[in-house]
Amino acid sequence: MRRCVALFPGQGCQRVGMGRGLVERHGAAATSLFERANAALGFDLAALMQSGPAAVLNKTEYAQPAILACAVAAYRLEMPRDLTVVASAGHSLGEYASLVAADALDFESACVLVHHRGILMQAAADAKGRSWAMAAVLNLSLDDALAIVSECPEPWMCEVSASNGPLQTVLAGCTDGVNWALDCVKQRVPARTRAVRLPVSAPFHTSVMAPAAREFNIALSSSIVKLRKPAFPLVFNSTGTILHYDDGAIKRALADGIRARVRWADCINALASTVPAGTLAVDIGATGLVRFGLPASLVAAPSDVNVTW
Repeated sequence: MRRCVALFPGQGCQRVGMGRGLVERHGAAATSLFERANAALGFDLAALMQSGPAAVLNKTEYAQPAILACAVAAYRLEMPRDLTVVASAGHSLGEYASLVAADALDFESACVLVHHRGILMQAAADAKGRSWAMAAVLNLSLDDALAIVSECPEPWMCEVSASNGPLQTVLAGCTDGVNWALDCVKQRVPARTRAVRLPVSAPFHTSVMAPAAREFNIALSSSIVKLRKPAFPLVFNSTGTILHYDDGAIKRALADGIRARVRWADCINALASTVPAGTLAVDIGATGLVRFGLPASLVAAPSDVNVTW
């Protein structure tokens, strides 16, 4: 058996037609899982994934359960049988798929939670009455990004919402603020940078999300959803560390993760320190998570491991 860590994607990888390949390859097994999501949510998520429209699918309250459903289906149906998962991490939203994969959270509860999470996050952004933007910037270090956003002129705002690797940082804020920051990147950073706008509807993992984080923390604290002991170690974004089984601590990390910067580079290093050298890193959904960089002890999964949707 080959050892692996399972890496689950976050928002931004949604697209009309997602999940179609799983249905074509796995038939009733995939359809059944998507129907369970429909029943839990009370609307036809599967139809939205298949036919759109994109403008609706890109809304965070729909994109989040869609990505979760496809990620869980891909994990359950596409993972080679000779792989043993020894640890996992999810990028932002991906933490919920990671919990489901580790049998710490049931699939239906995860669907309901991320849908509610999306509603709260969008409401927090809408309450400000501004236009928002996010951009992933290649060849931009965390230190350079923090220095630039600290100078963002009022009333604009721009913050670092994710540090995905040594040279991949995500900026988020009001549209004018992000545009200003990207202009500064071009002028100040000598390395060749490239910005990729993200198809999102709010500035996730910034101070704008503080009300959503508070409301979600209340919802999780009062929720009848109980987390089980994970089948393998899980790393959480808000701390960049492994959280051992503790219902309250994990729920707090999930709520904090709405507001806090995604410390993905720290998450990957935490995984690497936990597993034996040579462990494979499997990019669930083939969304490019492994391209952010891996420590020497983790190896990108070979071509025979293609866990996609």
